[in-house]
Amino acid sequence: GFRMAFARLPQIFAWALVSATVGVLLWQRWGRLAALAYVLSAPQAASWIVEERHTQLGLALLVTGAFWLLYVVAALGYELRVPTAKLRVSSASLLFVNASLTALAGWALLDDVGNDQGATAWVIAVAVAHAALAFVVGRGRISNQIAALLVAVGAALGAAGLQLALSGPALVAGWTAEAVVLAWVSLRAADRRGQFASLVLLGAAALHVLAFEAPPNALAYGVDSVAHAVVALMLVVAAALIVGALIVELERPLWYTAATAGVYLCSVLVVQAAGARPEVVEQHSQLALSAFWAALGFAGLVAGLVRDRRPLRLAGLALLGLAVGKVFVVDLAALASLWRVASFLLLGLLLLAGAFAYQRMRKDPRPS
Repeated sequence: GFRMAFARLPQIFAWALVSATVGVLLWQRWGRLAALAYVLSAPQAASWIVEERHTQLGLALLVTGAFWLLYVVAALGYELRVPTAKLRVSSASLLFVNASLTALAGWALLDDVGNDQGATAWVIAVAVAHAALAFVVGRGRISNQIAALLVAVGAALGAAGLQLALSGPALVAGWTAEAVVLAWVSLRAADRRGQFASLVLLGAAALHVLAFEAPPNALAYGVDSVAHAVVALMLVVAAALIVGALIVELERPLWYTAATAGVYLCSVLVVQAAGARPEVVEQHSQLALSAFWAALGFAGLVAGLVRDRRPLRLAGLALLGLAVGKVFVVDLAALASLWRVASFLLLGLLLLAGAFAYQRMRKDPRPS
């Protein structure tokens, strides 16, 4: 036991030195000392953790958590000692790097021994710890932007943890919920970085849907699970509308995004309902899709003319153009003669009706 304690004297001395450095930093208000101490002590801590991970995994995780807590105290303590209204780069960088390395180190330690669930739980626990810190900091004297940064870091780690723990619509639900929370926090903190993070999470959720639940080829072959596609796309639509309501300057683009996702969902459902099959292009399902786009475009055009809404008119014209392009590019090559004739006839009638409505109902833009 004496020999083991003696062998650990360098590590004990290193931890005592780091703790003393943090104390000097807080007492003397030397902000740059924290970054220097982190750079010098992180390799020592990593070396010890790597050596002890197989024999004393619990202690290695405990030291990893203690190392994280020590530098959280350093960053937030300095903000308390030297308060500022703006986000201080040194404190923000220390918090971000400290959180990232702590999450990665704990995940690697647990994954190395085959404990996948524990590794995922570690990442989520670090994310929750940052969210809790953000709640505490937001009620104190520290800059609101530091609280926003803690929320953003927690959200990023939470997104990674959810990706490890969940899949399918459950993962989309987690990411969209985080996007909404970040948008709300960024609104209260007046922080554009939080808005950007919210949009990134919303975009990640949308890309996940397009990659797995409702990929673009669903417009030809349908989807594996209608329920998953509906739930996932509806979550993206709802999140886009809520985030748009919270971030006023992005309300219109996000509303357009939600509308596009809604049309895409309806298109997938039309193809599915018309009898789409995997790896087979069904004639009637493609005719139904062309008819849906053309009819919806015509309805949008007429609604835009009646209500004098330019975005609605443009959306209707865009859908009509999409239907025309599909008929010429896809339907001509894939459909049998009878279905091609039906597709052209239906589209021609709707285009004629749209042209008539545009001429008769469009308001004269010239002043009277």
